[in-house]
Amino acid sequence: MMLAAALFIFPGCGKKNSAPTSPATMEDLNRALAVVMMHDGQRLPSTNEVAAFLEQTGKVFPAAPVGKKIVLDAAAKQFVMVDQ
Repeated sequence: MMLAAALFIFPGCGKKNSAPTSPATMEDLNRALAVVMMHDGQRLPSTNEVAAFLEQTGKVFPAAPVGKKIVLDAAAKQFVMVDQ
């Protein structure tokens, strides 16, 4: 009952952001990767899974600069930027 009253009084509480607004940094990407890997038992997740996690934090998967691309280095278990 109290929870229902709190949600009525504070309607913004508990709602996710309507749309992610800022691109993630490489640090954000690797932090999100680590969190998703911890949750899923150390398996390497897809970039879509990491992007979905980032959206929950209000970030979007960043676009790489011209001539570069962002790839998942399986050996290092982190995202890196490489030449195309």
